[in-house]
Amino acid sequence: MLGARSSVPADGFVDAWAVAHSGGMIYEFVTLDGNSTVHSIRRKTGEHAVVLEHLPYRIVGAGVSTCAPTVPPVK
Repeated sequence: MLGARSSVPADGFVDAWAVAHSGGMIYEFVTLDGNSTVHSIRRKTGEHAVVLEHLPYRIVGAGVSTCAPTVPPVK
């Protein structure tokens, strides 16, 4: 499935990045100049948010189970 192009705000040298999905959300892990940030993008609306930032880890990969939900949970 293709959708609108998404751009993660980045001001610096990208050391590493990874992408994962779960429950209708896409998570992008970006390491800039040694600090990692986790961004979330709601697939349905394209809404972007910073989930975690200033992490001291270089995130080079992300895994998702084949059993991970592809839609948000029903409330």
